[in-house]
Amino acid sequence: MFSKKFISSTSLHCFRSPRRSLFSAQTKKFYKNVTVFQSTHENYKHPVFQILLDQRKLRTPTGIHFHVPNQALAVAVAHEWDSQVDTIKRYAMPLTTLCNRALDTPADQHDILVSTIMQYADTDTICFRCQEPDDLVKVQSLSWDPIINWVNKHYQIKPVITDSMTSLAKLSPLDKEKLTRYFNSYNIWGLTGIKSCVENLKSVYLTLAMLDGFCSVAKAVELSQIEMLFQVNRWGDVPSYHDVENADLNARVSAALFLAYSVIIDMI
Repeated sequence: MFSKKFISSTSLHCFRSPRRSLFSAQTKKFYKNVTVFQSTHENYKHPVFQILLDQRKLRTPTGIHFHVPNQALAVAVAHEWDSQVDTIKRYAMPLTTLCNRALDTPADQHDILVSTIMQYADTDTICFRCQEPDDLVKVQSLSWDPIINWVNKHYQIKPVITDSMTSLAKLSPLDKEKLTRYFNSYNIWGLTGIKSCVENLKSVYLTLAMLDGFCSVAKAVELSQIEMLFQVNRWGDVPSYHDVENADLNARVSAALFLAYSVIIDMI
C-alpha cells in the first residue's frame, strides 16, 4: 500500500545499515507499506522528500538516505516500490535507479557529466546516414531531417551530417560551446536524466527534442531505431522479443525524461 501522508522525520525509527544499501543482499520483498514524507537536508534550502518502506528509510546503494528535491519525483519513485510483488526487481524501477545515481554522484562530477553527454554529439545516431540501399537513405532523411532542422532553428547550432563510418560528426567550436553552455545550466539531477536519455537513444538531438516537447518519448525511441525497424520490415523479426525490448527502452527513456523535467523547477 502506498501513502503520501507527510509525517515528521523526527519520529521515525531509522533502519541503519552503514555503507550498505538496504537491499544489497536482499531481493525478497519484506515491506507492506510505502510512504513519502517531507524532511530537511543540509544541501537544500527547501524541503526534500524521503521514502519509508514500512518504518525503514530507503537508502541508496552507498548507504545514504534516499531523498529527492520535490514531491512529484518522490511519489513516482514510491509507486515503483509499491508495485513490487513478491521480490524486489530493481530492473523494473528505472526511476529509483536514476535517483540513486544522482544521489551517489559527487557534486564535483558535474563537468564530467556534461562532457560525457557532449561526446555523443560527435556520434549522434541521426547524424550518421547510410549510403545504401536507397529506400533506407530516404527513410533516414524523412525521419531525421525534421529533428536536425528543428535543432538548427531552436538552438542556433548546425549538426553535422555524414555518410562516413570512419569520421565523427563534429560540431564547430562555436556550436559546441553553445550546447555545452546549455547543458551546464542543469544540476546533477537534470544531467543524470539527460545522460540516461542520450545513452539509451544514442542521440543528443533526439533528447533535446524530447526535452522541449518537439517529439514524444515513443517517437524518439522509434527514430533512434530507424535502421533496425527498416530491417525488421524488410526481413521480419520475432514480434514478442522486439515488443519487450521496445517497451523496456520506452520505460527507461520515460523515467530519464521525467527526472530531467521534474527538477527543472527545483534547480539547486
